[in-house]
Amino acid sequence: MKLKNKTMQKLLNKEESPALIMVLLIMILVTAVNSTFVRPDNLLDILRTTSYNLLIAAPLTCLMVCGEMDLCFGSVVSLAGITCGWLLQMEVPIPFAILGALACGFAIGMLKAVLLCNVGLPGFITTLGIQYALSGLILLLTGGQCINYFPESFKALGQRGPLPKLYWTIIVALVITIVFHFILSKTRLGRSFYAIGGNRETAKLAGINIGKVSMISHVMVSVCAALVGVFKAARFNSAQPNAGSGTELLLMCGVIIGGTGIAGGKGTVIGTLLGCFLMAEIDNGLILTRVSSYWNNLIFGVILILALALDLYRQKKIASAKE
Repeated sequence: MKLKNKTMQKLLNKEESPALIMVLLIMILVTAVNSTFVRPDNLLDILRTTSYNLLIAAPLTCLMVCGEMDLCFGSVVSLAGITCGWLLQMEVPIPFAILGALACGFAIGMLKAVLLCNVGLPGFITTLGIQYALSGLILLLTGGQCINYFPESFKALGQRGPLPKLYWTIIVALVITIVFHFILSKTRLGRSFYAIGGNRETAKLAGINIGKVSMISHVMVSVCAALVGVFKAARFNSAQPNAGSGTELLLMCGVIIGGTGIAGGKGTVIGTLLGCFLMAEIDNGLILTRVSSYWNNLIFGVILILALALDLYRQKKIASAKE
C-alpha cells in the first residue's frame, strides 16, 4: 500500500500528470464507443495532426516558460507558406525556396525581439499588432488568392514519408521535440528560461542576459512556425493566405494543458507533447463517435479548466507534503 501511495505521489508531482490523465481518459472513453480509435493507422493519423501543432508548441513552451507569449506565429505560418510558394513558382530550387521561407520567419522573429526586448513594448499587444499587420500584408500581396501547383518532390514533404502513414512531419516533429526537451532540461539556456520566468529581477542579478535569451526564444518560435507553413503548403499543394489563422490561442492552450505555467517559470516539452496529442485526440475522437465538430471549443475549454484544476490540486498536495 505504501508503495502504491509513493507511486501515486510521484505521478502527481509531475507537471505533465494532468495532461497524461486527460489523454488516457479520452482514449478509454472513445475506444469504448469505437475500437477503431486504437488501431495503428488511426493513431498515426492523430500523430500527424499533432506534429503540425508540436512543431510550434515545442519552442513556444520555452517562450512561455520564460514568462512571455506570442500571438503572431499563425500569421508567420501563412506568410512563410506564401513566400515558399512564390519562390517555387519562380522556379527557385526547392531547398532555397524552403530556406527563403525560414528566413522570412527569422526576420519576423528578430522584429518581435527588437520591439519587445530593445524598445520595451508589451508582448501581448505588440505580437497581436504584428499578427494583424502580417495578415493585412498577406491579403494585399495575394489578393486573398492561394498559390497552387508545386513540384511533386516538394509535395512529397507533406504527403509522404519513409513508411506508409509515417509522414515526414511526424519524424521532424519528434526530432524538434527531442531537441527542445534537451535544451529546456539539460542546457544553460534552458535554465535561463526557467530563471527568467520564475523571477526576472533575480535572473538579472544572477547575470543572465534577459534580452538575449528572450530574443532567442522569439526567433525559435517564428522559424518553427515558418517550417509549419512550408509543410502545410506541401501537404495541400497550396499556399493559403489563412493557413495559420486561429492557431495561436489553440496552441497556447495545448502548452498550458501540458503543465506550462501561464506566468512562466515551469513547464516541460513532454507535457506540451501530451497537450498537443490531447487536442488531436479530441478532434479524432469526435469524428469516430460521430459527434458534431461544434463541440470542439466547448470540450477544449472544459479540459483546459480541468487541467488547471488538477494542476492546482497537485501543487497543493506538494505544498502540504513539504510542510
